[in-house]
Amino acid sequence: GVKVLMNTKSSYTLHTPVGCDMKELYPSETFWSPLLSALGIANTYAIDTIPSGEVVAVSGQYFRNLSKDDLRRLFAENLVMIDGEAVYTLHSMGMGELAGILNIHLADADGGRSAYEQVCDGKTYAGLPEARISSQYGGGLWAEIDYGDKASVKTRIKDPVGKSVAPGLTVWDGRVIILPYRHDVPLNDYHPARQEMLQAILSELCGNNCPVYAIGVPYMHVFSFELAGRTALFIANSAADEVED
Repeated sequence: GVKVLMNTKSSYTLHTPVGCDMKELYPSETFWSPLLSALGIANTYAIDTIPSGEVVAVSGQYFRNLSKDDLRRLFAENLVMIDGEAVYTLHSMGMGELAGILNIHLADADGGRSAYEQVCDGKTYAGLPEARISSQYGGGLWAEIDYGDKASVKTRIKDPVGKSVAPGLTVWDGRVIILPYRHDVPLNDYHPARQEMLQAILSELCGNNCPVYAIGVPYMHVFSFELAGRTALFIANSAADEVED
């Protein structure tokens, strides 16, 4: 499954916005695990290690624990998924080129500029052509990013009158997946269209090495193990609804 990266010393390296609340020292590196689990995508934590040849997911300020050489190796040897805070952190460290980032600005979800996110890659997700996902309530801070070449924009963040204000879900150079939000409870991401988007992107980029995922059902947790030379799957339905198939 996807390796969600964590570091046990992150509280020592993260930058606090104000510096007066103990909660500012709590790392936010677990963002991807509950989201991927809710979307039926197998994942596991990778603690204090840098994988190779994997799909890895990074959130918060995890990157501050790595040297520039480690960062280059991480991006060179893996398919990397990053959230808005991780993107901002990477750029602030002077390493934004690893994700094709030229410039970035963090915008408030309540600032009035972002109303919804709309699919722009010509594909239909969850049966919805040009599907829309709210970027207001539950959206949290979002990163307004300027990309260089090789950016494949899958969705666009739009204002209340439908004008595009920034790229949304983006794939850069076929090896970095950027979800440009920073939020504690990503309510807008618990959406069948988001589930199909991420699953389709992983399938396209990973081919036969794609992490295992459950199609069309929410909160279906999938666990994949290598056991005595064979692959074992464990499926747990964490929803309140039964799944017949």
